[in-house]
Amino acid sequence: IDGLEVYLHANFRQVGFDDRLLTLAQCVDGCHYCTFATLFIAQAYGIELSAGQQITMLLILMVTSKGMAGVPRASLVVIAATLAQFNIPEAGLLLLLGVDHFLDMARSATNVIGNSVASAVVSKWEGQLREENTEDPELKAVLETGVPIHKEHG
Repeated sequence: IDGLEVYLHANFRQVGFDDRLLTLAQCVDGCHYCTFATLFIAQAYGIELSAGQQITMLLILMVTSKGMAGVPRASLVVIAATLAQFNIPEAGLLLLLGVDHFLDMARSATNVIGNSVASAVVSKWEGQLREENTEDPELKAVLETGVPIHKEHG
């Protein structure tokens, strides 16, 4: 998890978000990009993949891409492994090298926004989202400074 996501998680916990919901939102962070990138390479080589193969690829990438959001260029490693699994030439990875840096930055921004919205919606549905109470001294301090309060568990 990168620094911005750590900051947001700490703030989300203070307003009642459940850690399980935040983790669920992160599970699908990179799998979409990796799936589309792998399909792009397959199409560039003229390799037809059935709907079943594409769904299998998505499921594999949901597992293998877990935790790659905080590691620059980790998507390239995951895509390379997936290409080999589906007998797609790994040399196709070179098609992505020129744009991956920019896509990585966009993915990070999209992941943070998507995780925020998804966690807020599910927390609201589950009734776990607290109403904002600006009279609460801890919340007031966070709202004024932007720095999360870390409590010691003992």
